[in-house]
Amino acid sequence: MTSGNQRHLVIGKTVKVASIQNDELHLGLGDDWHIVVLNPFSLISESADTLVGAALLTFEERGTTEFLAFDNGIIVTVDMRDDAYREPEAMLLTGPETIVVWN
Repeated sequence: MTSGNQRHLVIGKTVKVASIQNDELHLGLGDDWHIVVLNPFSLISESADTLVGAALLTFEERGTTEFLAFDNGIIVTVDMRDDAYREPEAMLLTGPETIVVWN
């Protein structure tokens, strides 16, 4: 497990798969990267499908929110407040030799 400062590893990666399952956002980026959002999130779009083909431009912490912006103008915000926490983790980033868990 590594720290949340590994966000830069997925900047510029293109979304190949995007879905919402059981109130969780699942993103497959590039060939080997995945982001799973379990905490409440806001997707400024009609559906997760509109993320497919978009490159991730920004992935950063903004106070109690994780902020993801894509090159097609879509924004995802994730509520990271303590009272928004959903077990087993709030958010997960996985990739080659990398596992980042937000609790």
